[in-house]
Amino acid sequence: MAIKSKVGAVSRVKNIPIKVVSSTHDKSISRLYHHRKSPMSWFRLPFVELVVFSCQDYDEYKRNFRLQLRAMADVESRLPTDPIPIFVYVQPPTLDEPKGPSRVVDAATKELGDKSFPGNTVVHVAKNMFGIQELVESIRAALFVSVEARCSAYHHEAGAIMATQSVDDASLSELYLIKDSAAALYEAVGMHQDAWIEYNELEAMIEEMFSRMVAHASTSDHDESKNIQIIPNEQGYG
Repeated sequence: MAIKSKVGAVSRVKNIPIKVVSSTHDKSISRLYHHRKSPMSWFRLPFVELVVFSCQDYDEYKRNFRLQLRAMADVESRLPTDPIPIFVYVQPPTLDEPKGPSRVVDAATKELGDKSFPGNTVVHVAKNMFGIQELVESIRAALFVSVEARCSAYHHEAGAIMATQSVDDASLSELYLIKDSAAALYEAVGMHQDAWIEYNELEAMIEEMFSRMVAHASTSDHDESKNIQIIPNEQGYG
């Protein structure tokens, strides 16, 4: 996997350790989705979402799954940093009639797939490991696109703050959190050089924040001493 880094070079990622979790049973996943617009959540969100469904024929697909799956496939409502969905149709093992499953796959591909968007893939899985290799390749491709999209989003967020003429304390704190989250993402996917750059920049930012705190405290002490000199008492100015 080759991903363009923040300095324009290409980072080679040989493998990414993955963990498969069930969004139905793991409630932490649903809680993360509530904060999916925050850059501080991007590195925690799943990269790929497998949507598994099974039915006997097209009529059952249309009756029980069609509307819900189409809503999940809606590209317009999706953020670039959202997990990329892969729709997995699992053919019932007792179903030997090929026409029913074929019609389901054709309809799902037409309604859920989007050639302009790198995702929304429909994979047909059946007995005897049919479709497993295609599923693995689809996950690999979606993982690459998802990681690259989040790296790009972090570059954009950090650049937007740094492009301002002056960075105040609040913006500096936000920039620190964004870059810290970006470093966590790079480290998780094996982009160690990019993570090292972010951590070095974070160290410089800590020094900058500390210097501002010291300067602010010094200014406050100086102002307070001047105020003491001009406070009047009952006899006049003391």
